[in-house]
Amino acid sequence: MVEAHRAGVEFGKKVYATPTPRNVDVLVANAYPIDTELIQAGKALWAAKEATRDGGKVVLVTASSEGLGYHLLQARQWREAPERGQQPAPEERDREMIVFSPNLGPSEVPKVFPQVTKVFNSWSRVVEDIRSALGDSLKVAVLPCASIQCPQG
Repeated sequence: MVEAHRAGVEFGKKVYATPTPRNVDVLVANAYPIDTELIQAGKALWAAKEATRDGGKVVLVTASSEGLGYHLLQARQWREAPERGQQPAPEERDREMIVFSPNLGPSEVPKVFPQVTKVFNSWSRVVEDIRSALGDSLKVAVLPCASIQCPQG
């Protein structure tokens, strides 16, 4: 079993390992396929700290078709102390975090991610917001399946 596990780990590294982008203006982290709940979509933010420059933006893309999600331990934390039920933020520097989801409203997202400043349900509004703040000539990195991708190395 140990040998089979190690072989599986090596295979996983080849399939899911992704070079971490560096010093981008905008990081688009698509939480697919683990994006039915906002709580789980946070897994897609693994590259936010190292990829995005100061003053840049991180866009979390999530369907969140089941809303915020429900996990017994977090539900208990939210009842006892709402601030403890929140997801940890990627290490904050001077960057803005945006959520794009067709199924979430702006009042829901801060319950899980208090550092989110904007929630959009239209991709054109995301693009408009980024362009108005940063211009048109941008260095952008897209992680298409960020919730299952992992840092290379």
